[in-house]
Amino acid sequence: MSFKSAPSGPHPTRYALEFVAESVSPVTAFRAQVRPAGAAAARSVGWGPTLTVSAPVANGDHFFAGRLELTGLREGTVYEARVAARNDYGYSRYEDSRVFRFGTLGAGEKQGEEKSKSI
Repeated sequence: MSFKSAPSGPHPTRYALEFVAESVSPVTAFRAQVRPAGAAAARSVGWGPTLTVSAPVANGDHFFAGRLELTGLREGTVYEARVAARNDYGYSRYEDSRVFRFGTLGAGEKQGEEKSKSI
């Protein structure tokens, strides 16, 4: 899974999550989970509900794009997302997808702080 969205969103409470999957078999749906970033948040909140994108768009040979408009987010907050794709063989495992970190408007400084802490 490849994420195409910029890590810093331009809006305080919404974010457009865009991604592309490579698959020989046509992708028929995506599902995604989002949570606030950070170890404490992940332990207390866990992954949010599963969100489904049911209309992937063919994006060249063996590539399928999806877009999910996330609303109701908190301003200046860093989030994590993971996405799985469904094809003729079922859904891929979330564990096979990398976790994508993004932030709403004002979270840029926090993202930098968290990255420097983990180095």
